[in-house]
Amino acid sequence: MKLKWYEKSHWQLKKQEAIRLRKKGISIRKIEQRLGIRCSTLDGWFKNIRLSDAQKEKLLRDWKNGLIKARKKAVLWHNAQKEKRLQKAMDDALHTLKKINT
Repeated sequence: MKLKWYEKSHWQLKKQEAIRLRKKGISIRKIEQRLGIRCSTLDGWFKNIRLSDAQKEKLLRDWKNGLIKARKKAVLWHNAQKEKRLQKAMDDALHTLKKINT
C-alpha cells in the first residue's frame, strides 16, 4: 500500500517523536525503552541534534547516579550470595562433624 503525500508512516511518526524527546534532553536509552527503537537507529536519527550544556550536564549526572544505584544493588547481591555460601559451608561442616561423632 502506497502512502499518499499527506500520510505519514509508522516509522516517520516514531522518528518525529524520538527527535522531539531527544531535543528535550531525554537520554537515548530512555527513548529506546519508551519507543522500542534500537540505539543504533536512534544514533543515526540524532547525529545532527545538539544538546545544550545544561542538558549534557543533566545526562551526565543521571548516568553517574545510575552507576551509584547499580553499584549499591551489586553490593547487596554480592553480600547475599556470600551469606548463602557461608551458610552452606557451615551446614556442610556440621554435617561432617555429625558423621565423625557417630
